[in-house]
Amino acid sequence: MKIKFSVIIPVYNAEKFISGALSSVLNQNYPDIEIICLDDASTDSSLAILQQLAQRDNRIRVISHTENQGPGRLRNKAVKIARGDWLLFSDADDWFEPELFNKLDKIIKTHKKLNIIEFGFYIANNKNDRHIANYLNFGSSGIKKCSTVDIMLCTSLWNKCFKKQFFWDNKLSCCENNRSGEEIPAVICAFLMAGEFYWLNFAGYNWLVNPDSLSHSRKKDAAFLSGVWQMLDCLKSEMKRLNIYDESQYNKYCATVLSWHINEKFSLGCAYRKYYNQCRKLFSETGQRKLKPYWMFVLKKIF
Repeated sequence: MKIKFSVIIPVYNAEKFISGALSSVLNQNYPDIEIICLDDASTDSSLAILQQLAQRDNRIRVISHTENQGPGRLRNKAVKIARGDWLLFSDADDWFEPELFNKLDKIIKTHKKLNIIEFGFYIANNKNDRHIANYLNFGSSGIKKCSTVDIMLCTSLWNKCFKKQFFWDNKLSCCENNRSGEEIPAVICAFLMAGEFYWLNFAGYNWLVNPDSLSHSRKKDAAFLSGVWQMLDCLKSEMKRLNIYDESQYNKYCATVLSWHINEKFSLGCAYRKYYNQCRKLFSETGQRKLKPYWMFVLKKIF
């Protein structure tokens, strides 16, 4: 059977959530899908749960690892083995809304040359306490041109659907050597290469604000903080590889990413000051002095 959608889910210690995440895909009543679950050496019962679910439904593929790989490397592995025409990504503690896949399918059938579909999402504390992310609003559904502002409104993979061939032809990938924003280079480069995307004015995904998740629990970790810079270096190299590098545009992307992290770290006191000093040092060492005006602008805005 030809597969329409491949759903890629890295899993690490998500025993409380993974059944719900998979159910939200299986309950779409959409037959030609596959779910690629990559267990990242979980120390809880996540792998056992995945294996049990896979025995009940052959649309679930489970790949286990004995050593921790990180979400970027796992997603890249999954893209290489995905059999679907289109790629969707999810975190193990999140879930899709019913009818999303049917809506995506109708758009794909109507717009044959489309490469990216972006859709809205909920920010959820739990299933009963959530609200739509209103900052991501491109108006009515339809084809939209990519702009720097539009791209940077949301650089996550999970509220987007990508044509597999487009992803593959451009060798788009996540960073593998860091644990913060590893998907940002792939998302930015995808939008720049596509030039346009389809905006589906429908909140089709639920992003759980989980205090135990990787992105929340590692915010005070030095490896997480330095990973921001590794990701920006990866973005630059990917833009150059694809022949889409523009220095002023790249600087704007860096400024936006740094401002996100500065705002996050500001409330962490000493951790923020350490991060600030690290960034100042890296500015000097890498000669990225053209970023300094953006950095100072953000600092003034905060203070």
